[in-house]
Amino acid sequence: MSGNYQIIEELRTRSRALGLDLKEIGRRCGVAETSLRSWERGVAAPSPDVLERWAGALGFRIALLPVDAGPRRGISVDWSQQRIAVDDVPVRLTPMEWKLLERLRASLSPTVSCSSTCTAKSAIAAPRLLRCGS
Repeated sequence: MSGNYQIIEELRTRSRALGLDLKEIGRRCGVAETSLRSWERGVAAPSPDVLERWAGALGFRIALLPVDAGPRRGISVDWSQQRIAVDDVPVRLTPMEWKLLERLRASLSPTVSCSSTCTAKSAIAAPRLLRCGS
């Protein structure tokens, strides 16, 4: 890891995955290549505003999250946006799969009403475990 900053290691990994060298990253965020290099080696640390520009140049946004904001478990569905995630990981469905999921939703007990966003432990294995409005 670079220095003691995991976030810098994440930015370094992202830049390598995108195939960007430090010169290009520096051009994108307005920072000297030598500064980026010293931050990656842990010799120095960037200021928060420069760190934010560096992350932005790589398609990231820096945000503060509560300590207990771990990934959600189970299946979450946003019906209006047609988005589904399993254990907080987005899953891509075909239009036919969405129709099937909507039919499953419609077949639930009439006492279960869904808002635009629902969460389920396992919508396929146990559709009656659907918790709505979460």
